[in-house]
Order: sequence, then structure tokens, then C-alpha cells
Amino acid sequence: MRTSSRRLLLALTTVAVVVALGGGCRSDNDEDALSKDEYIEQADAICADMNDAVDAAFEEHFGGSDNPSEEQIEAFVAEIGPVVHRGIDEVRALPAPEGDEDLLEQLFGNFDDAVSRIEENPVPAFRGQTDIFGDFNARAKEYGVEQCTTEPA
Repeated sequence: MRTSSRRLLLALTTVAVVVALGGGCRSDNDEDALSKDEYIEQADAICADMNDAVDAAFEEHFGGSDNPSEEQIEAFVAEIGPVVHRGIDEVRALPAPEGDEDLLEQLFGNFDDAVSRIEENPVPAFRGQTDIFGDFNARAKEYGVEQCTTEPA
């Protein structure tokens, strides 16, 4: 699989997870809060499952193709949307570690716009013509999340 194509797969998955993390950071019950290690472990497990599903869809849609058409890319993005949204719901349900709520909201808050941009025009991201997630990748890895970045762990 080409690096730019792989990055799109991970980017699309990550966008969904990022939106979820940003939307689910508050917990009204501190007893429900996960430790940072538990949170990272569970978020990474959800992202790993999504990455597997997206990879399978990628292979089904493109196989060994190095230059899919815009129509193929758009169909792929439309197909993986429900997979990504299920992941959003799973990650959104995770209670944020106590004290990390604001950090996670700040870290992931700008991804609603990225989701819209990719859904509106996935071709540039798919072909590696834009790097929407560079800052996020650095911050997410610094936090400790590996599977939820757009760069392979």
C-alpha cells in the first residue's frame, strides 16, 4: 500500500476518533474517569480495530492500484464513514483521565473542520497533497496515543 494512501486511511480514521475524543472529554463523575494509561490503551484498541476495518475496505476498493480515480476515492470515503462513526461513539464513551479533560479538548478541538474538509474533498488528502494532521500527530504522540495518529505506529 502506498504511503500517501495509508496516511489517508489513518487520517480518516483519526479524524473521527479525534472528534470523538474532543467531544467526550468531560466526565461528571470522577469515579468513572480512567487513568491516563487506561484511556490510551482503550483509545488505541478502538483505533486499531478501526484501522483494520479501514485497511480491509481499502484493499477491497483499490487492491494494488497506485492511482485510483477520484470516483473510487470518494466511494471509499463514503463506505468507511459508518465504520469511523461507530468508532467515534466508542471513543466518545470513554471517560477522560481526571485533569486531562481540557488538554484533550484543546488537542482535538480543531478536527471538526478537518472532517468536513476531507468529506467535501478527500482526493488531496488521499494523494498526500496536504497534511492536515501534522500538529495533531506530534501532540497525540506526546500524550501517548499511538494507534489514533495518522502516522503508522
